[in-house]
Amino acid sequence: MASMYEMTRRVRQLVEEIDTSLGTLYKDATIKEIIRSRVDEWARETEYLEGIFPFPVVGGQVEYLLPTDFLEMKLMDDQSPANLLRLEYINVQRYQELIQNISSGVPQYYNLWKNRVRLYPIPATASAATTLNGAIASTATTITLTDASDFPEQGYLRVNNEIIQYNNKATNVFDKAFRA
Repeated sequence: MASMYEMTRRVRQLVEEIDTSLGTLYKDATIKEIIRSRVDEWARETEYLEGIFPFPVVGGQVEYLLPTDFLEMKLMDDQSPANLLRLEYINVQRYQELIQNISSGVPQYYNLWKNRVRLYPIPATASAATTLNGAIASTATTITLTDASDFPEQGYLRVNNEIIQYNNKATNVFDKAFRA
């Protein structure tokens, strides 16, 4: 499978072949989000991919228990507003070397061990958290929060045990939301 970099580059080439002026309208981040949303759509339609499991990061916590039906992790992203980066997988030996120098900050690496994911450096701060500003209907495509300032423009929300993907944020309102 092609990397995100390769797919982004190819989409940009195709767009510019259609109309050279279109190439400047789309930033790489926009193209990547379009690719990710199409992959998510494809996964829902074909049920080929296992799913997405976002979990809140707790400041100072290194290990997180994964669901009992968890089989394999393909990749791990940090989607906090300040970061939006892909974490690098490291094996147990490398993790043991790094953890000798305990430090906190923005996680850059992850390791899997006995149904747990371990992050390094240890998260210095917690994930964005807030509360719903009212109930949400099962068919809702708009979700209002009491404070969404710490959330990225696009991403995933976890409401109780439900994962909701949103594609647009305006102040405290998430638009174009659907159950992931």
